Amino acid sequence: MNTVWTFRFISLAIAALLITACDEPPGINNLDIRPPELTELVLNPGDITFNRQIDGIKDTLIRYRITVKNKMGSPLDNPPQYYITDNDLKSRIKEGELSEFNPTQQTYTTDFAIQSNTNLFRSFTITVYAVNSENELGNRITRSFKLSGVPGLKPIITQANINPSRAQIPAVGQAALRIDFTADVQDPDGIDNVQSVFMRLISETTGPLGSPFQLTAGSTTGNTRRYSTSFEINSSNSPDKVRVLFFADDKSGLRSDTLIQNLEIVR
Repeated sequence: MNTVWTFRFISLAIAALLITACDEPPGINNLDIRPPELTELVLNPGDITFNRQIDGIKDTLIRYRITVKNKMGSPLDNPPQYYITDNDLKSRIKEGELSEFNPTQQTYTTDFAIQSNTNLFRSFTITVYAVNSENELGNRITRSFKLSGVPGLKPIITQANINPSRAQIPAVGQAALRIDFTADVQDPDGIDNVQSVFMRLISETTGPLGSPFQLTAGSTTGNTRRYSTSFEINSSNSPDKVRVLFFADDKSGLRSDTLIQNLEIVR
């Protein structure tokens, strides 16, 4: 009697074990599951060098295509992801997925665009990766590429004026006297390529008067833009002779020659 019950108990235990094994979700112990693996990252076009005669100086939209190859032999659980880092700004500027799949070549592809200017020098890095259905991160592929801008031509200050250039200090109780400073600026690469225009005041008696002052952009005629600012003097000012240095910086990082005018303050 005891032998029969023992046999039945063992049989039930084996059956329960078999049922448990059959009910286990598929894939949990599947040793074939591997993180995705990508290779052969291709970027078209690659590095770009702009040409002054062909491209000129202008804003431009550059379109690229990324392609990576899948080494797994079958479609990935998820399309590969990518992001682009601006190496100069050290920030991520774009991201997305390579959603176009070619089963014959086992490749994933997508397109993206970058807005720039033909006179800028910029460097970027693309990173591509994939994650499978088990949230396992595959390898990462990176590729750097750059834009080489047109070497720019420096801006030109064609003329600068001070009005009045000989200023009389107002007497006590009189209104302050306004002095206007203007500079006409051109840039062979286009007037919109001018970044800033400054003037620096150097006293004959005390030396530089503070940091350079930035002028404000005004009207544009052809390829010339006028920049201006103004100061006031009152009865507390002292007589002086001041050299006024005008100069301009453009977006290529180039600086104009300095144009010098003289200001005389008299009692």
